Amino acid sequence: MEQNTLLEEIIKRYDLYKKQQITYDEFLNMYNEYNSKFTDTKFAELLGVKAKTFMDFKSRIKENKKLTILANRNLTEKEKIMKIMELVEKYNLNKGKKISYAFLKEMWNEVKSVLTEIEFANLLGISDSNLRNIRNSKDEARIFKNCKLNDMATEKIRKQILSQYEGKKIYYKNNKKNKGKVDFLELYKPYRIYFSENEFAELLGISIKNLWYAKNQMANPNIKDAEKIKKIDKIKNELEKMTYLRKDEIEGMCQKIGISVEDFITYYINKGDFFDASVYKQALDINNGLWIQKGKIEQKYMEKYNEIFLRISRTIATKIKKDNSEKFYNEDLQSNILLFVLENCKDLIKNFEYDVKLMERMIWLRARQYARITYISEQKENKKIIPYKDEIYNIEIKKIEDENIDDEQLVNILKTYLEQGYSKKIILKKLTTKLNCEETEILERIKKYLIEQKQVKQNNDGDYEIGEK
Repeated sequence: MEQNTLLEEIIKRYDLYKKQQITYDEFLNMYNEYNSKFTDTKFAELLGVKAKTFMDFKSRIKENKKLTILANRNLTEKEKIMKIMELVEKYNLNKGKKISYAFLKEMWNEVKSVLTEIEFANLLGISDSNLRNIRNSKDEARIFKNCKLNDMATEKIRKQILSQYEGKKIYYKNNKKNKGKVDFLELYKPYRIYFSENEFAELLGISIKNLWYAKNQMANPNIKDAEKIKKIDKIKNELEKMTYLRKDEIEGMCQKIGISVEDFITYYINKGDFFDASVYKQALDINNGLWIQKGKIEQKYMEKYNEIFLRISRTIATKIKKDNSEKFYNEDLQSNILLFVLENCKDLIKNFEYDVKLMERMIWLRARQYARITYISEQKENKKIIPYKDEIYNIEIKKIEDENIDDEQLVNILKTYLEQGYSKKIILKKLTTKLNCEETEILERIKKYLIEQKQVKQNNDGDYEIGEK
């Protein structure tokens, strides 16, 4: 039998690990199985111990010295990365995830014959001191927190993804109503030791808030080019003073800041909504310019297109009613939509009047977005928890229970639901039920995290305030 194969057999049979220290009796226990094939010195060499070291060890048996074995089993950097990536895949690891010492040992058990516990922890981004800390307590350590790519490598990844997916909608685990085109987790998988989920989302131009909505099947945000947005932000104040731009002005401005006319349409006029830019491009060519700001429709257009405006407000209000049930239907929604159109769609009249059907479609799309936002905002304002929203809330709470969330996630959940109009009292009540703990325990965890992150300050009485005042 080849020696490497035999060594692997011995390691497996006796559950050995790199740099393990054994007594002479333990050595003999293994050697006696193979004494017909090796001298004890050769067997020691098979275990990675030099002959001179072994002879010295034998001569000092009475001193109860121990022998270090498998110290010479070193991996190349490439082999180490391969081992780690196998575990990343198997245990669904990613940057920023918190793990306990028990979980670390469970993973280390799979590679312990070629990596010491310290080497393994270091590959996960856990320092020697952090390893000692979690080994001797119930604390957890974040993994891969120091695992970073340089700016050039990060930018290369960003551009590579954008070249394929810019403008595509993402989904997270479940693709509700098939509205998403790109599986966020599949896209994230190759890079998850270098970025947390939030960091990766921001690389794709997706805010943390919108990623949360995607996780809860409440939205399918677009992948955007954050650099193009930054370029437009630099001239935003100048643009907001203008209502109309000639074609040559738009082309000159785009050339100056290094974006295309299509990018200007997408990221400024359409506010990052990837509606077909060719529609505006056609209007630009036909009119030799674009109206770039919303405004109040002139009286002559109000009279000319009165029937269109009424039809738009009626059909959108009916759709909102159908989608959400009469119980929560705002009787004044149709009037509000009509008022919105009259106050905010001058640019659409000016840009698309050459094709009245197209003009109506563009106004309808803008008014529908307004109606959706208005409807949701009114429900939050009135503190009404609609059945759909409550269902989403319960899904998140179940997820908390299953995953045993850490303090950072707990804080983010509290903040998110406060922003959505839930009272702190309701959130804490649901959390205490699902996590089976006292409200004071949850508040202490939140307070501890916020203090550590320096996200709260003491008030005049010396107390810390958390959540709603």
